[in-house]
Amino acid sequence: VMKKLFITMVAVLMASLFFSCEKTQEQILQEMIEARLDSTMHNPRSYEFVSMSPIDSIMSEFKDEKDAVLLELAISMNKAENKALYAKADAKYTFSYQERIGFLEQIKKNNDKIDSLTAKYIDKRDSYVPHITGYYSNFKFRGQNEFGAIVLNEYKVLFNKELSEITDMQPIK
Repeated sequence: VMKKLFITMVAVLMASLFFSCEKTQEQILQEMIEARLDSTMHNPRSYEFVSMSPIDSIMSEFKDEKDAVLLELAISMNKAENKALYAKADAKYTFSYQERIGFLEQIKKNNDKIDSLTAKYIDKRDSYVPHITGYYSNFKFRGQNEFGAIVLNEYKVLFNKELSEITDMQPIK
């Protein structure tokens, strides 16, 4: 019985040591950031880790989706056309009365189209379900600048949605 208990305890201890040696996702990402910094820092040997915020998701927004961009473009084009038509309709001496009436009728059609496109935009926006497009973390470290002074740097580090690569690093001022 003691032998079985001892073997069980050794197995539990070995398993806990094995699993405690695995790196966390944050440690893996920190190493990715440090590798990037190693190639971009003025003096990589002066690097000193300060902190890393928890990884947070970046959610998509409807305004960035293809449907939103196309609808906004169509609305803008109709508004621009209306502006040109209003200018023509106001040019009393260049166009006949009948031509100016035609411009006003086209403006009415464009306004109806703008209303329709705007309603479609609002419907799509209101039913839009955001999805994760990537992740980010704020990363602070110290390092030597080109003048030899040790400075504190902070970057917003963007990762792809698989957390397999850094897509951007933006300094935080």
